[in-house]
Amino acid sequence: MGLQTGSDRINREVYGRDVTSEDFIRAAKTVSELKISSWYDVILDNPYETETDHLMTIDILLCTPRPFQLDLFSLDYFPGTELRHKAIEDGLLVPEVGMKSYTEPEPKMINRYIRMSATLPSSLVRLLVRCRKTMLGKIAAIICFILSMIVEPFIYLWLVFNSNDFRLLRTFKIIKAFYLPAINKLFLRKQG
Repeated sequence: MGLQTGSDRINREVYGRDVTSEDFIRAAKTVSELKISSWYDVILDNPYETETDHLMTIDILLCTPRPFQLDLFSLDYFPGTELRHKAIEDGLLVPEVGMKSYTEPEPKMINRYIRMSATLPSSLVRLLVRCRKTMLGKIAAIICFILSMIVEPFIYLWLVFNSNDFRLLRTFKIIKAFYLPAINKLFLRKQG
């Protein structure tokens, strides 16, 4: 399900979506109540977003029922879209088609806070965000980000296990059929 951003302004003005963050939270609660494994899409690297918009995204994710997985995407300006035309009119640097991967967000700290919002306790993420401008806060955020990267695959496996009615054999078959080839492909891509 697409959140895209926790900022209603960005969803409305930039993405042309009338769905509010309140609508998203209501839908996420329904998904959780039905015990459906949840994956939520978030678009990062949007030059129209302010720090306040980013903080709204973090806040909405921290209010989202857990566990869930995030699919994080880097904003791309696809040909023929209103967003591409708007970005060009606004004088933004718009990469040529195929020059930017929308699956690889920029390694900015704000993107890391957003990613940690799905894996670490809400109170810890809130503390990290509050202290983000201090040296100690920056060091703590880097350590916590590494910890969240360790936790993330376990949440992912739990969601796959849950979506297969907690059947271990069925879960292993899904992992073997879909996830192992994806991991191999990712590893080979990084190597060459």
